[in-house]
Amino acid sequence: MFTTLVEELGSVIGLNDLAPDETGALTLTIDGMPFTLQYYEGGEEVYIIHRLEALPEDLQTQLAVQRFLLESNCFFRSVGPGTLGIEAHDIFYAVRVPC
Repeated sequence: MFTTLVEELGSVIGLNDLAPDETGALTLTIDGMPFTLQYYEGGEEVYIIHRLEALPEDLQTQLAVQRFLLESNCFFRSVGPGTLGIEAHDIFYAVRVPC
């Protein structure tokens, strides 16, 4: 299903060989901003993930940013239909879209 959706997207935007990778992900860069479409086998939704920025290198600042995000509770509120998250050293925004 996801592969078919990606192929249809590719034909609409003029990229006929557009296809997800072996993990079920597809990353597109639009106006210099990368967006990853991720599908997990057996699921009925696609995740759209956008990396906002890297966490600061300085551990003190990194902890302050993490604390701010947690205290703001913006992982689940005030961020529209998605959520903010931290993975490794990246801050990202993710939205689930039903298929």
